[in-house]
Amino acid sequence: MFDSSLNLDTSVVMLMFLVVCGIGSAFGQEGEGEEPEQTVTVSNVKTEPQETCLKVTYDLATSDDEPVYISGRFSTDGGETYTGYINTVTGDVNKDVAPGTGCCFVWNFAKDGVTSAIEQVCVEVQGGMHPGMEREFGGIICCWIPAGSFKMGRYPGEQESTSMGEEPLHEVTFAEGFWISKYEITQGQWQAVMGNNPASMHGVGDNYPVYNISWADIRGTNGFLEKFNAAHPGHGIRLPSEAEWEYACRAGTTTRFYWGDDPDYTVCNDYAWSLQNNTPGGAKETGLKLPNAWGLHDMSGNVWEWCEDDWHGSYRGAPDDGSAWVDSPRSSYRVLRGASWFDGFWDLRLAKRFFIYPEGRGFSNGFRVVVPASSCKSTPGVMMAVAWMPPQKDFLIAPQRRP
Repeated sequence: MFDSSLNLDTSVVMLMFLVVCGIGSAFGQEGEGEEPEQTVTVSNVKTEPQETCLKVTYDLATSDDEPVYISGRFSTDGGETYTGYINTVTGDVNKDVAPGTGCCFVWNFAKDGVTSAIEQVCVEVQGGMHPGMEREFGGIICCWIPAGSFKMGRYPGEQESTSMGEEPLHEVTFAEGFWISKYEITQGQWQAVMGNNPASMHGVGDNYPVYNISWADIRGTNGFLEKFNAAHPGHGIRLPSEAEWEYACRAGTTTRFYWGDDPDYTVCNDYAWSLQNNTPGGAKETGLKLPNAWGLHDMSGNVWEWCEDDWHGSYRGAPDDGSAWVDSPRSSYRVLRGASWFDGFWDLRLAKRFFIYPEGRGFSNGFRVVVPASSCKSTPGVMMAVAWMPPQKDFLIAPQRRP
């Protein structure tokens, strides 16, 4: 149990509950300017240290008396960034929670990596916004990608990887989440905005991904993004940064593919279109393969996907905040990720990168879009509580019980 004689000055734990109202399922197509349909309030927060665990109780109220999804993250820098997820936990978190008094969860913080005497650990609990949550922006279905951090690049010893362009492995932290399109932008969506369909010969139809498009066709003057944002003001859709793309693609995984390491390529067929499982050859309708853990389809295979970034042959000097790596003046090449139906299973690796010049069009090059978090209004309710945790020397020898 908790020893009150410990030196508490070196082990302060501040629990901050930030409950963000997610707009409910009745989104309008535009979304911008709509008031949240559900407001969330957390109150009466209490904490009780229990050896290597922390018990948290709270009262939860929602404006419509309906359940709300509660998820949690923690910070080790006093609340500046929330880079860790509360995963080893039981109770009323990481799921839909009904409003009421005495909601409770028990967090095994030691098993989630909080294993040193940290001056201040903050815990953030979000209501209403969870990974993979869907919302429509101007006819484009997007999934919510939460704030957090990940390791970008190839992992040591990764099968069939290369040091060329995939190193060094480095940490990237997103201070806030974002929305990314659930599917690659389709030919029907391109036609609706641009008035033409550049795709031909390699899979044609409204639900097929658009291809034969350049970075300039998307990003340039009178391009897709400019015309879409003019028709649907307030969303600010854009190409993903390369870091956003890989973070969303990995969806919390650290393996070669988002479905696992798959050393013998026995699972690839369930998740991706590639050269080995695509007869007759060509792009296929979006969404036919299984999604990743955050609800995104075809992040590997089908078509390559343009990113905002200029090409750099190494990650040395890359931004660590998830922003696009853009030179001034712009360099000669742009980044594509994800591989395509014309590539082998081995090219579907999450760390795989490619580049061509921005005016280049290809029969296997497409894209998806990002919508900034600011395009979704929310109503926060904040409650704070303070608890004490034992320092490292005590809970390292404490029994590692499951919560």
